[in-house]
Amino acid sequence: MDTKYHIKDGCVYFNPEFNEPLNHHIDILKNCTQIIFSNYDDYVICDKTNNEHNSNYLYKYNKFNYPLDNCFNQLTQLKKLTFGHHFNHPLGNSLNQLVQLKELTFGHCFNQPLTSSLDNLVQLE
Repeated sequence: MDTKYHIKDGCVYFNPEFNEPLNHHIDILKNCTQIIFSNYDDYVICDKTNNEHNSNYLYKYNKFNYPLDNCFNQLTQLKKLTFGHHFNHPLGNSLNQLVQLKELTFGHCFNQPLTSSLDNLVQLE
């Protein structure tokens, strides 16, 4: 895949091979309401399957697995955040500024303690 991400209707879909710090992409992320680390090359299939494994399509295991640090601090309009298969880093206070976040999904490998990392996410459904 040539591009690292695809943007459609306020959503950034990072392709399955994407695995680099998000701080380098803040300019594109700060205007989006959704971020999805896709387990599929095709963002349409990602939407259709809700990024979950479906044997009808080639599932790629998204490789993103970098610490989040404070990369989300400017993303106060973010409403949906979906991590891909391999993400497994402690959250700490990295999500504190995401006060509009309604949906948060972790991939198969995530097994970190949440402690108080979700305390400010009062909109979560």
